[in-house]
Amino acid sequence: MKALRALAALSLATAIPAGCLDTANNGANATPASPSGSCDDLPTLDELIQKFAVCRGVVPISGTASWALAKSNAEGALERFAECSLACIKAADSCDAMRACEGYDLQSTCEPGTDPRCEGSVLMECTEVDGRYVWRSSDCADDPHGNTECVLLTQGVGLPTPYVTGQCLGPACTEETVLTCDGDSLTACWKGHRSFIDCSVVDATCQESDGSATCVDAQQRSILGEGCVRGCDGDRYNPCSDDLPLLGVVFACSEQGPPELPPFQCVDEGDVRGCLPTPGANPTCTQARCDGDTLEECVGGVPYRIDCSGFAGGVCVDDGFPGPRCDTGSGGM
Repeated sequence: MKALRALAALSLATAIPAGCLDTANNGANATPASPSGSCDDLPTLDELIQKFAVCRGVVPISGTASWALAKSNAEGALERFAECSLACIKAADSCDAMRACEGYDLQSTCEPGTDPRCEGSVLMECTEVDGRYVWRSSDCADDPHGNTECVLLTQGVGLPTPYVTGQCLGPACTEETVLTCDGDSLTACWKGHRSFIDCSVVDATCQESDGSATCVDAQQRSILGEGCVRGCDGDRYNPCSDDLPLLGVVFACSEQGPPELPPFQCVDEGDVRGCLPTPGANPTCTQARCDGDTLEECVGGVPYRIDCSGFAGGVCVDDGFPGPRCDTGSGGM
């Protein structure tokens, strides 16, 4: 899998399945499986987009790398537990079932501002979802790269209102924060705990140089760690950051997007960064619209149609801001 940590941006990385929980592990992220017991029945890209459009009101086609993430997941380029999360989402028949696949316990409400807590290796976070605050769980023990301990960190020390965050990190450590290689894992001592990033998940190897380390691709280009640069390198988009814990994912923009849309290109202009569709020479649309209960997105001048009614009683609505979109119908939750 090329996008484990970045996959969290689509709320898939810490998913658990409805009805398939590992009760010995509080059900959190315990290598979930679909109701059929198989992790191999993955959704197509169109299925993912349809369900996210109805339940989230967003379409991950352009503007960020999210399309590339959905594409790589739908093609099965995943680690095992992420495959199982997606199999769970494929089997979900409602938006609430999708939320359960993502680790949300919709029956356990919490107060806004409640600090996260650790229950063994399980990180519990009070999170807003669909206008309500509920607990979301993720089991650090399932991290395949060694970040298996649930750790609570106090942030903003010295500020008027310090706050607590929870993260999955490795064993406790005391040495200075220096990036080194542990096999193909990029590792450093951060916040008193070791943090691991497996370079191989982004088709790279870990290399040390000048007292530091980074992950480099086959062309010896740094793609994460110190020295990586966010932005375009020809057709490639790298959204990496020098903040720890580190993960960078490099996308070949020309490989993104469905075949019926214009080719994608790497764009890095001001606040606009990522893989974006190239405007078509003969556009046939200029903006999104509802065609009954079908949402017609306009991508690079080419329409991309999503049947909102095909999942959970969804409908297409156009009531002004934020524009035409899929929404849940009477049976959508």
